[in-house]
Amino acid sequence: MDTNGIGRRIAYWRERRRMTQSDFGALMGQSRRWVQALEGGQRQSDPRLSVLEGAARVLSVRLEELLSDEPVGAAGECMDAVELSAIRSTLQRHDVITGTCDEAAVEPVAVEA
Repeated sequence: MDTNGIGRRIAYWRERRRMTQSDFGALMGQSRRWVQALEGGQRQSDPRLSVLEGAARVLSVRLEELLSDEPVGAAGECMDAVELSAIRSTLQRHDVITGTCDEAAVEPVAVEA
């Protein structure tokens, strides 16, 4: 297991989730500086399992994704289930389907229309 790459993989997944270091730190109960140190490898050369489990939970990835010795993105830039879910929810929004952003409309346009 490449413990030096764990911080890099956390940064990779944090960026894919479109989280800032401050947002990620807040969800982990830590500061932005702590996240910088963790991602930069200065925090711990061998991070505690509880930290890695928390990061995996916050990032919605399997723990194995953070522990894998394979380079980040080695499987390609395919989207994962979290990103796919976000795309689906966006595409199912009424304003996206109808191409309108009229917030004054109380009722959605009928499907037949």
